[in-house]
Amino acid sequence: MHVRTHGLRCAATALAVAVCAPLCAQDLSLAEAQRLALQHNTALASARLASEAAWHTVQAARSLPAPEITLAPPLIGRVGSDAELEVVQGLQLNGARAVRVRVAGHEARATGLDAQAAERDLLLQVRHSYWALAGAQERLRLRREDTERLAELHKAVRRQVEVGSAPGSQVVKSEVEMARARQAQARADLELADAGAALNLLLRRTPEAAVRAADALPATASAPASASVRPELAAAEARVLVGRSQEALRVVERRPDVAVQARMETLRGVGGVAALIRLPLVDWGAARSDGLRLRAQTRLQEKERDGVRARVEADAATARRATDAAAASVAVYRDEIIPRAEQLATLAQKGYERGATGLLEVLEAQRTLGAVRTEYVDELTNLARAQALLDWASGAPMAPQESRERTR
Repeated sequence: MHVRTHGLRCAATALAVAVCAPLCAQDLSLAEAQRLALQHNTALASARLASEAAWHTVQAARSLPAPEITLAPPLIGRVGSDAELEVVQGLQLNGARAVRVRVAGHEARATGLDAQAAERDLLLQVRHSYWALAGAQERLRLRREDTERLAELHKAVRRQVEVGSAPGSQVVKSEVEMARARQAQARADLELADAGAALNLLLRRTPEAAVRAADALPATASAPASASVRPELAAAEARVLVGRSQEALRVVERRPDVAVQARMETLRGVGGVAALIRLPLVDWGAARSDGLRLRAQTRLQEKERDGVRARVEADAATARRATDAAAASVAVYRDEIIPRAEQLATLAQKGYERGATGLLEVLEAQRTLGAVRTEYVDELTNLARAQALLDWASGAPMAPQESRERTR
């Protein structure tokens, strides 16, 4: 008896958890979902660390090279080397240090722009998944309404059969439609779970975590708030500047340079300080080949930049067309198709209650209404995702608190 009571108690607890789970789902706004994704995405964290490391390279390029210190005490005999202590400090007065800083600065800016592009790509994925979740929620709501309407229709059919106004086969027909509606609701419930799992993965949460989209699907399109240069294109431009600066560095490094040398023949003996003038005038072909390599690499970077520019322009044009088409379709469904489908369903329901129409006409009108409502939600979802793609393609901010490239 105790075992049976315990089993019933566990079953009741499980049922209560299953019923309350949707009610305990965490409501997330789009801004909150984006913030969580930016905080917990490991790939984005790696890109930011790469950018930080690149800016430290700029600081290193601004510094003089470390002095070369040579200590050579004699081991056998008194003249083991020309100098027991020698210190050489390069001064880089030929301009190489300034050009090296410029190269490192362009590389750091390109790396930072790569991190910004990775952030925008992540925000685009979050917005797509978020609106997919919002659409799945709305489709599940519609399926529940369909089930409720068919339940009311089933009651009306039973009344008609009981008073002898309709054949008993109509009860069977209405029961079949109710079973189909419940199946459609079950499929919509599964789609909602899949959409929530996809969003949770982007937020680095367990796929089974209950989540709800708090923001409603937008019904209108808007122009990008402040379109600017896409970070991918800016990064390609920065890499072209890196190549040109490396060519300039190669030329500057061929100029004479000055270093300071201090040496002591013996640690207890007489020493002195001298100026070293380095003359890299002789080239056996290595410097020339390296210069040709750098010029070819710069041309390659220019071609890649042109390709990125063409792709960016194509992305923006495609996104604009998709957004305009989705907005026009939403307007047609909202202003024309749905009102007429609702009117048709209402007239068919009232006609059946008065005996003026048959059950098949009512069921057909209900199916039409459910279909166009679902299509409307699909169009709203397409519009929201197209708007997100347009913001991304035009370089506009993807989030209210989107971090901007660091200025140095």
